[in-house]
Amino acid sequence: MDWQRVAYSKSGWAEVENDWDALFARSEVSFFRSRRWCKAWLEVFGEALGTEIFTARHEEALRGAYLLNRKTGTVLGVVPIHRAYLNTAGEEEGAGVSAEYNGVLLQPNVDPGTLQNLDEVLPRLGVDELVAAGLTPKALDFLQQNLPGWATRVAWSEDPYIDLTAIRHREATYRQAALSKNTRGQVNRTLNAYSKRGEIGIEIASSVERALEMLSELKRFHQATWVARGQKGAFASDNFCRFHELLIRSCFDSGDIMMTRVTAGDQAIGLLYSFVDEGRILFYQSGFRYEEDNRFRPGLATHVTAVEECLDRGYSEYHFLAGEDLTPRYKKSLSTDVEMLAWARFIRPSPKNTLLGWLRSFKQSLPSKRHR
Repeated sequence: MDWQRVAYSKSGWAEVENDWDALFARSEVSFFRSRRWCKAWLEVFGEALGTEIFTARHEEALRGAYLLNRKTGTVLGVVPIHRAYLNTAGEEEGAGVSAEYNGVLLQPNVDPGTLQNLDEVLPRLGVDELVAAGLTPKALDFLQQNLPGWATRVAWSEDPYIDLTAIRHREATYRQAALSKNTRGQVNRTLNAYSKRGEIGIEIASSVERALEMLSELKRFHQATWVARGQKGAFASDNFCRFHELLIRSCFDSGDIMMTRVTAGDQAIGLLYSFVDEGRILFYQSGFRYEEDNRFRPGLATHVTAVEECLDRGYSEYHFLAGEDLTPRYKKSLSTDVEMLAWARFIRPSPKNTLLGWLRSFKQSLPSKRHR
């Protein structure tokens, strides 16, 4: 089966989206590869990035699909490098939506040998490097097999998660079953401090309108925190904001979105924006009301309250997701298990890349300047 490509347009996507949805339903992969996620992303970023849609069919049925976004940059300031980004990635700096559990969408049990290798497709497009973020080990293995001879550079990140099903089987509370004595003490102290202001409450948005109101409040807390730390914050990008507003409008009624607000009395402690993925909660973004008094730890209080609610509601897992950077310690302390995700670059064998590899090595071998 050969890969067919078409440049993104609304009409072009309309021709494939129902088949994409059916393949997604058969494939048991994450929400980040769903039709709804991809459609919202394409509407915001697709035309500007010149996204291309790749499909492979057998007897008219869709057996494989992915998106590709190509950009040209420079290496060492002068050498042009042509990169391709897999699926919903490659946005302008500061606007990236950071999809995880990434990979080529494939028919279950499809024989990779029946698919055209990507090392036949990408060189024809002039691609020097393929960038693929948040890959599962299985997805990484598929790409490595499809790109024989390409050098692979991989950085692994942890997705800490809480196995709610296992806790439920133990007939124990989350705090008893999952938290160390030290972490349990921290949680109890901060929740006791908050409870002196009023009862700890939790609200799960029950309408699109309420979800968008909560997103707006989350955004305010999030931006205030990160700007105070001297950074822009995720919601500084208009396109990032537009994507998530569109995603909530298109996905809320299908049950894919969970917006959570935790309060002490009538004051918000924190808000969480998560995705619901086949019984799993995928925590994506947050906004917390931080205070100078370190007895009040809004992230800890908000997540623990949300986890206990999810346990009561019958969800199977609560994921903190990985990200490219180191996972905050408190997320690990709240978790019972971990999954590993890969941030990978696949480098095509070519004289240019061989030269660039040599130049990088030479630059790294030079003695660094010492500041006195």
